[in-house]
Amino acid sequence: MRGQSRAVKLVGNPKANPWRTYLVSPAGKLVSLILQPILAVRSRRYTSPANSKPHRALVFDLWCIAHIKQLCQGDVVVTIADQAQFAAMRQAMVSNQLRTNAVSDPRLVAVMGRVPREAFLPAPVAGLAYRDTALPLGAGRAANVPIATGRLLNEAAVLPTDHVLLIGAAGGYTAAVLAEMAAMVVAVESDAALVAIAQTALAGNSRIQIVNGPLEQGHAAGAPYDVVVIDGAVPQVQQALINQLAIGGRLVTGIIDRGVTRLAAGRRSAGGFGLVDFADVDCVVLPGFALPLSFVF
Repeated sequence: MRGQSRAVKLVGNPKANPWRTYLVSPAGKLVSLILQPILAVRSRRYTSPANSKPHRALVFDLWCIAHIKQLCQGDVVVTIADQAQFAAMRQAMVSNQLRTNAVSDPRLVAVMGRVPREAFLPAPVAGLAYRDTALPLGAGRAANVPIATGRLLNEAAVLPTDHVLLIGAAGGYTAAVLAEMAAMVVAVESDAALVAIAQTALAGNSRIQIVNGPLEQGHAAGAPYDVVVIDGAVPQVQQALINQLAIGGRLVTGIIDRGVTRLAAGRRSAGGFGLVDFADVDCVVLPGFALPLSFVF
């Protein structure tokens, strides 16, 4: 059954830039009315059973609409992707971003192919959910790049019995993915506005506990954890987080190294803990992990 289209009202000052002026003009509204049925026909064609893979043109259509919306923020109602269209973009992300970049865990690929990333983002950027860049969330924060999150979770090799600590929950997307793979997820987020988004999106999910607190401190009350996922880049992993990792437990994180972000993984043993880089990937930077002043040159 075809999903119902969703109308989104964009609020803003139409005089702020030429795009806004155009979109709220009679000509702009006419173009919008003409384009909507055309895109609907293209959607039915590109997502039909005859096409085994999402068509790149469809993804481009939807990206254009969402991007113009983000730029313009005009007072005009635009009908955007329905559920089937978002599903097509999600599968394109899996095919073009994850599978081609060493995200090979079949359980993870399946979960990221069905969890609706758009549901965990603020409305102004939800239409860009499957773009391969970080998305602004406000207050200097951003949703991590899909490939960065995918590579981290792939390296974590999460098991159905694992107790997971997630650092940098943002709007809750990574927590939702982990909850389909692990027994329990404790998701820590320092930004109260993002906590509110995550709580709304994850309401009723008994496998997830959302904790509002400093990212670098983790959640010692729930330790020990089999897996710690830091969904972003930090200059160093705080000892407090390592202490919350079970002996034999795995930790994955982004690391900032001389201005470049890399992905790294490590395992805690009775003798200590160490990280090994495994990929150079763009990654959002998380707050609260600043090096001591003695380490700043």
